[in-house]
Amino acid sequence: MENYSKLEFEKLLEWLSTDRKAAGQKYEKIRQQLLKFFQWRGCLHPEECTDKTMDRVMKKVVQGEEIRTKNPSLYFLGVARNILYEYWRQHTKSAFIDSLPESQLPSIDPIDIEIQEFDSEQWEIRLLCMRRCLQELPEEKRILITGYY
Repeated sequence: MENYSKLEFEKLLEWLSTDRKAAGQKYEKIRQQLLKFFQWRGCLHPEECTDKTMDRVMKKVVQGEEIRTKNPSLYFLGVARNILYEYWRQHTKSAFIDSLPESQLPSIDPIDIEIQEFDSEQWEIRLLCMRRCLQELPEEKRILITGYY
């Protein structure tokens, strides 16, 4: 991970939970999930990708970006998915998969379900926002917009 100050790391932990002990446990659990996420997908450098994921999320939290999720681990997994796509673009997928031992070949894992839940949660947030905005419009315009789309 990059060199963050103690204050920045404290801010991340506070975002995870107001209870310091629970925040530390969540942090470690998320870190282990990320390592498994990258390992199960055949990443040859799961620790490096996990660190990049933690760095990106920490930057967003430290910068005060609003992160709309009830489950921080799902947010981390969403970021991890983007890191993995970047990793795959940097490495020719077929070349590195062919070079993996059978024990490291990617497989279906339960984290996919969590990612789908995260995507679903984000969709629901957007849908609620859209409905709220539509309700503020006069009925004529609301009918016109919903009919068009």
